[in-house]
Parts: sequence; C-alpha cells; structure tokens
Amino acid sequence: MPTLTQVRNRVDDWLIVRWPLVQARQSAYFTAHERYWQGLKTASVEPEHTTAVYANAKQDRLTVKPTDQAEAWLDFLVGLDDLAIPAALVMDVYDGPHGHGYVTTVIARYNGTIYSRSQNVGPEKYRIIDWHVVEGDGFA
Repeated sequence: MPTLTQVRNRVDDWLIVRWPLVQARQSAYFTAHERYWQGLKTASVEPEHTTAVYANAKQDRLTVKPTDQAEAWLDFLVGLDDLAIPAALVMDVYDGPHGHGYVTTVIARYNGTIYSRSQNVGPEKYRIIDWHVVEGDGFA
C-alpha cells in the first residue's frame, strides 16, 4: 500500500532516470531552433495513485503539440520503450531577461488530491518548486 512519500519518490525516480535524455534533447532542439522544445500536458487526467495501488498510465495526450511547434511528446520521447508514466508531464519554456530556459513539471493524484513539482534548467532558479498541493486546475 503506497504512501504519499512513496508515490512522490516513484515519480521522482521515473524522471531522474530520464532527465539526462531530456536535457540532451532540449540542448539539441535549442541548437537547431534557437529555442527550447515545449510540451503540453501529457494527460487529460493525472494518474490516480491511492493507498491501495500505484498508477502508471499511457498518457492520452502524447500527440498534442503547441500550434507553433511541429514536435509532440511522442517525437520528443522517441526511443523510450515504456510510455506508462506515473505522472502527467508539462514542459514549459521561457525567454527571460537573463536568457532561455525550460521547466519540467510532474503532476500526480494521490487519494484524489493533485500534487506537483517542477525542475528548472536556465537562469530563473525561482521556477524550481518542490512537491506541493495544486490548488485549482493550473495545468489545463
């Protein structure tokens, strides 16, 4: 029976293994396009973890992409053998006064409550946010 801490660790562990690939692909994308790749939310509904079960779900929005970009999540994640992801993902990008960057956010439900955390790469370090309860639906 998973606890909230175990769910958070499971999501973090999933991302940690893939983080070097994300960074390499973002660097290549930036070199080719002079901007980072952006990924819209990967799931209509965040995977629901409970005290009884862990959730892994093949995300239902992996082919959705921003209107100004040709590549979707399936293009960005090409080569991953398992797309059963324990959290919804969002990849935001920015071009601020101190430079370009991107923020990866993971979103998961645990017993009906939505939790998320964000990891930033770039100059705006305030965008790094530890696990917290999400108020409202800020990740549509």
